[in-house]
Amino acid sequence: MRENRHFVCSTDISGREPARIGGAPAVNHYRALIDRVEALAGREAASLFAEPVLPGGGARIATTISWYCAFEGAVIALDSIDEIAHRPVAEKLAARLQALSPALRDRGIGAALGTWLNIAAPSDIISVGGEPIFVDWGFLPAGVADEPLARNDHFARTLGRFAPSLSLPPVEASTPVEAQAPPDRDEITKVLQPPPSPIPEKPAVTDPAPHMGASPPPPPLVPPPVQAASGGPGPWLAPLIACGIAVIGLIILLLPGVLKFPAKGAADHEALEFERLHASNESLEVQLKALQTVAHERVCRAGDPLVQVPGVGPGDSPSKMELLPRPPDQVPLPGQANKNLPDSATIASLLDAATVLVFAAKTEDSGTQGTGFFINDRNIVTNRHVVENSKDGAIVVASRSLGGVKRARLVAISAPKKEDNSINVDLAVLEIEPAANRTSLALGSTPAKLSTVYIAGFPGFITEKDVAFDNFVRKLSENPNEPNAAKSSDVTMPSPDMRYGRVNNIIKSGSDALPIILHDMQLAPGHSGGPLVDACGRLDGINSWDIRPEDGPQQANVAQDASILSSFLKDRNISFKSEDGPCANGPTVAQTPPSPIAPPPQAPK
Repeated sequence: MRENRHFVCSTDISGREPARIGGAPAVNHYRALIDRVEALAGREAASLFAEPVLPGGGARIATTISWYCAFEGAVIALDSIDEIAHRPVAEKLAARLQALSPALRDRGIGAALGTWLNIAAPSDIISVGGEPIFVDWGFLPAGVADEPLARNDHFARTLGRFAPSLSLPPVEASTPVEAQAPPDRDEITKVLQPPPSPIPEKPAVTDPAPHMGASPPPPPLVPPPVQAASGGPGPWLAPLIACGIAVIGLIILLLPGVLKFPAKGAADHEALEFERLHASNESLEVQLKALQTVAHERVCRAGDPLVQVPGVGPGDSPSKMELLPRPPDQVPLPGQANKNLPDSATIASLLDAATVLVFAAKTEDSGTQGTGFFINDRNIVTNRHVVENSKDGAIVVASRSLGGVKRARLVAISAPKKEDNSINVDLAVLEIEPAANRTSLALGSTPAKLSTVYIAGFPGFITEKDVAFDNFVRKLSENPNEPNAAKSSDVTMPSPDMRYGRVNNIIKSGSDALPIILHDMQLAPGHSGGPLVDACGRLDGINSWDIRPEDGPQQANVAQDASILSSFLKDRNISFKSEDGPCANGPTVAQTPPSPIAPPPQAPK
């Protein structure tokens, strides 16, 4: 099953009746059935069903469900799209519904899958970047489930119009006979003897750990030995498989840092995620109102002035917001912002020069990949969880500005994670040989709500697909004891992934009331330790937490405020530059404040 990492929407299901499988709501069976649906109908057909994330893991019927999918792009109800753009999405939808036929005919899961085809309303058929998906699947409007004629009419208005050959879906089904295909001999071998891997991948999306080490990390300095599997099938095979899985699970649980959220900290973690989503929704509503106001007066263009917008929360003073955030390559640095860069330097060139890739080997067959950035001519800041427990001399950094790979020495690290809450200081400082013309970041102040900010990093899902990065890893593995052998003449270094967005809120969390920044840029494993800067190129935060509850792929886009790093560095007598005060590198404030407007139309579910 692909990772459903992208948030689609949250929907209110109060007043709607769930279709049921074995007496439980059909949505509760998503994880049990989706792999089998994909095996029978294909990945594209299975992707029609957005993944539901239910409070409490679905143990009770909630009134709100958050939906996630594998696609990224504009989210809009299919019926709201103009005729020209509607046609290709509708054609994909019809083809994928038809592709579900083998799964619907399957004796094991067919009836259960059929309950998923009950869609609450036509607006629950969504286009995400041109790809069709369903939300509120497995639900019907109140009073429809028990009325066959009403159900026929409702189905004809929802999915029936795209797949006339589909029969009316059931609203009740027994528990599926099989939730997944039985393993074949090759799969059994993979369970008992995992294939050799340079460094194991990080835990799956449902791992609640807040670490963001990328997957897969770099190859080990010494490849692990490979043992051959042997033995044929017999009566001992089933218990052997069970024992093998149990042993693997026990080993994973015993690894340092895997069990991140003890029961005592689960409530703190859930509260933080709720606050983050609430802040994000409020921020988006304020932005929408401001943009609609300007849209009534004129067309928005990049470079338009700032507008005054209401406070995001109760008691907040008005904020200044760019109508359209400027991409990092279109934001020139203020004069003399960095003497080591040319006058034409932009936020993009600053981040490219100051950001580095961080590798830390922790055992012979495990390690992590993260991000770091220079704060002076020799020191690099990253997250503690990227480099903690690393082997002596096994931390390396790499970037285009470095011209290859350099060994780094760990010179400072924050205290181990506390057990009483999920938010702690997560910082480490590395050191390499100094250079006179090295570009570094100055520490700024806490950013304002709705201000535009920029991040850079090396997320694993991008670097592992980059041919240049693969070549870099190969060169490094060929010279494990001499990382400087992977010079720019031998390999093209990958550049950091850059994103831009807005600050949703600044809150204090954890027993130490640490200030953290909530923003709207999607983080991924590998972003750990990366910088968050303002339009003046000053460091406002350090991306640190990739918070995912056990129930689904929700993800917190969270950065430690730069004030935490400032105190950390001062306590350890590590030099850094500081440039406090508001950033004035941007459009001027509009003279006329936005006039009141009617509430925006309700967004599609």
